[in-house]
Amino acid sequence: MKQHLTICSPWLNEILLAMKEVGLDVESLTKELPELHTYPDTVTHWVPVSTVRSLWHRAVELSGNRSLGFQVGKQVSVRAFGVLSTLICHSPNLATALDQVSRYQSLVSQSGRFDLQVHQGQPVLCYIPAECHIPIHIAQIESVVTASVAAIRKLVREKPFFSAIEFMGERPTYAREYERFFDCEIHFEKPQVKIYPRLAELNAPIHNTDPHLFASCRSLAENQLSLMDNIVQLHQSVKESIALLGYNSASLDRVSDKIGMTPRTLQRKLEDSGASYRQIWQETVLTEAVHRLQLPNASIKQVATALGYEETSTFTRAIKRWSGKTPGQWRHTTLQGRDQQS
Repeated sequence: MKQHLTICSPWLNEILLAMKEVGLDVESLTKELPELHTYPDTVTHWVPVSTVRSLWHRAVELSGNRSLGFQVGKQVSVRAFGVLSTLICHSPNLATALDQVSRYQSLVSQSGRFDLQVHQGQPVLCYIPAECHIPIHIAQIESVVTASVAAIRKLVREKPFFSAIEFMGERPTYAREYERFFDCEIHFEKPQVKIYPRLAELNAPIHNTDPHLFASCRSLAENQLSLMDNIVQLHQSVKESIALLGYNSASLDRVSDKIGMTPRTLQRKLEDSGASYRQIWQETVLTEAVHRLQLPNASIKQVATALGYEETSTFTRAIKRWSGKTPGQWRHTTLQGRDQQS
């Protein structure tokens, strides 16, 4: 079973603020996504990746703007990167800075990761989306890449560091704006997003860095990764128990008993991790529903029954409320994808 993927609220808050600055009605975008209103902005918490991906799909649909990700990414503050921003700022060279981005991106968002690879002797920073029942929108990827490249340039204050960037989306009419902003070659309609650093700049020393501060922040980041591993294990145990107990019929009391905790202890541990039982339960049911709806021989009624719903109409309303699509629409989308592949 896949892990419970999340995005840190400071990053999400910056995205919402940036969307508002480029003219989107954020209130309309988020009104059907209750997970975005569970905690006050002053409390750091974790929001399901599927919720944020749904947000991006709605944002692009409402705006009709193919370059929304690029425009939003330009507005994101370096504060959204948390401890990673300090690690970038005080890295001794670009190679080290890129290594920090690759290792600690998950502390900001688990919707995807930067993977530092070497192709024919050339280091390349590739963005790899995480698997989720809600596909990632190209605009969301562009926002992450734009914000990350901008953060590196702002924090290091030395440029140009990159020779080329490859995007997956169609070439926009104002592609030169991308070239001016990134100050390097920009290519579109590529199968994967890739960032190519300049070889000559990789090991050149970055000035005015503090190695002691870098080491302290690196230790803090490692501790946060370790804590996140514990959180992932807890969420995984909850999701597996929900599946074993019949999805819709898996109550907090039954799941906590299965795990070996009191309901209050489990709820507290989940809240400390930035989640809630209802969030994880909903994510688990929705993920399994989408998976089963992709099976060609399973009817919607059969899927509803398998997930513990006595009434198909109740199941349909729940899936529509959580994802914005009915089970029938999910099945239609899957069949369309198969037809296009064939």
